[in-house]
Amino acid sequence: QGQLHQMYAIAAAEDRSTRLPLLTMPTLIIQGEQDPLIPMSAAMQLQALIPDARVQVIPKLGHELEDAYSGMLVKVIRAHLAAVRSR
Repeated sequence: QGQLHQMYAIAAAEDRSTRLPLLTMPTLIIQGEQDPLIPMSAAMQLQALIPDARVQVIPKLGHELEDAYSGMLVKVIRAHLAAVRSR
């Protein structure tokens, strides 16, 4: 039932893409290489719209955040934060 509510919320949401270029924070977009719900093109579109955004593709990851990927995700996020701090 939670997934159904999420789908309704997504369908009802307004398009916010015109506001994405206004974002000023360092943005990391994490995309699963095998995500059946969110296509790679969506991550690339976000990267094009958000200034200085970076896409990190996680090989073999689908849509669910499986425990097996937690170490890799922590590493990717830590590297992003370290890069932000060093600016």
